Amino acid sequence: MRLYAAVALQDGHILGDADGYLRFIDREGQEAWRYFVFSYPACYQHKKS
Repeated sequence: MRLYAAVALQDGHILGDADGYLRFIDREGQEAWRYFVFSYPACYQHKKS
């Protein structure tokens, strides 16, 4: 998983990944929930020359 953002909370962590998901990982390391936020359109992806 390519991680782009993270927030630490008392009950666990919220992680934002490169695939457009936000995930909540609890204190035991288990994924409690996952939400799909967005998908970056291919036409906007920057390609190196």
